[in-house]
This record gives sequence, structure tokens and C-alpha cells, in this order.
Amino acid sequence: MLNFKIIGFLIFWGLSSDVTAEQITLYAEDNFYPFSTQTGDGLSNRLVAAAYQSMDIDVQYEVMPFARLMRTLDQGKGLGGLNSKLNDENYPHLLYGKQPIYVGALQFYYHKDSPVSVTQISDINNPLLVLGQVNGYYYPPIMKESNSHKQQVQSDQHLIRMMLLGRVNAGLMMEKVVEYHSSKLNIDQGLLIKAKDIKPYPIQNAVVFNPSHPKAKYYCEMLDLGLQKIKQSGVYQEIVNQPISQY
Repeated sequence: MLNFKIIGFLIFWGLSSDVTAEQITLYAEDNFYPFSTQTGDGLSNRLVAAAYQSMDIDVQYEVMPFARLMRTLDQGKGLGGLNSKLNDENYPHLLYGKQPIYVGALQFYYHKDSPVSVTQISDINNPLLVLGQVNGYYYPPIMKESNSHKQQVQSDQHLIRMMLLGRVNAGLMMEKVVEYHSSKLNIDQGLLIKAKDIKPYPIQNAVVFNPSHPKAKYYCEMLDLGLQKIKQSGVYQEIVNQPISQY
């Protein structure tokens, strides 16, 4: 169901629809803070809800783990879900719009006391390096092809906790994700080091649609139009600028 925080937020911005609005259900990731949360809230959830509300479409969210979300859509079930990578090459047969929900960057982080650090791109080819990878997430080819040891984890928070415990040396995460969990876990500044000499990998979070759904193309197009609309009105940036601590 659509989170009450999102409903209140949409009403505040004058985006609440009347009772005649269309209603759709999208799958939402349960553990990608601050973008999508287990309560059905999150930055991405709010941006998508606002975009659709601007087109007189109400969104409800069914929350589930990301790997199951993508597997469910891949099996031809449901309408769509977030947050996939825009045009994910792992799922080329699924339907993607032209507009990403949010554009960010993946960056390498390592614990300052880790015996194996990641300060330049060649460091990830160290077989002694333990790299954390969230199950089901997209990672660039250079990370997949490295001969480092890959440790599968359940979420970004799990990855950060493993880094703090010394069980993982490094991980590739979005800056907003690290900022959020560092605040929530009271991690001292400077404990998780960003590998500044490694070029960030651009990432575009998106809604991915099940092409076998009879109205997938329509709702994909409506989302593109809605995102354009709230960007032009300023609502998009207002949502992005909200403190991430609220999620």
C-alpha cells in the first residue's frame, strides 16, 4: 500500500488526485535506503508517486526484496518495479522508459583500517581483496571481471556493517546511501573512505516494466511525462532536497 508519509507529502505539494484517478500497483524494493524502504516510503517512491499523481494516476507499492522483484517481473508477473538500473543489460527484454527516476554515481568505499584498501582501479584485481556485493544489484563489468573475492550481502546496510566488522574490505555504493547509513549507524566521519582516485560510475535508477502487461507501455510513457512535468514545476527538486534522515 502507498505509505501515509507519501500521501501527506503529495497533499502538501498539491498533487493528491480525486477519487476518479487511475490506480496502479508497482513493486518497490524493501531495503535500498534512502531510495526505497521496507515501509514503502523513500526518495524514489516519492518521486514516482509525484510523477504519476501529476498525470492523475495513484500508485500503491508492494514491497519486496530487490532480487525477488526483478525475478517476478522477469517471469512476466506484475506491472513494474523500482529501483532498477535504466536499461539494465541483465534484463534487456524488460521495458524501460526514457526518464530515470534519479541520476547518481557508484563509488568505491573502504574502511580506513582495512589491511587491503582500494585507492586506484588496479587495486580491485587483488585476490586478497574482499569486495561486498548486494544480491541482485547491478555492478560494472570491471568489478565483475576482477579476480578479487566477492562476498554476497543482503543490502547496503549489511555491506557497511560487514566493512565495520572487517569481514569485507570494500564496496561500491551510492554516496546518498553511505551518507544515510553513516548517520543512522552513528559512524564516525572518516571511517569509511571514498576512493577519490577511482572515477565514479554513473547510475540511473529507474522503474522497469513487464512488457507482457497489457498497459505497460502506456504507464511507462505516463511516468516519463510525469517526471518531466514535476521537474518543470520544481516539485522534483523539492523532493530531492528533503533531508534523507526522514526515510
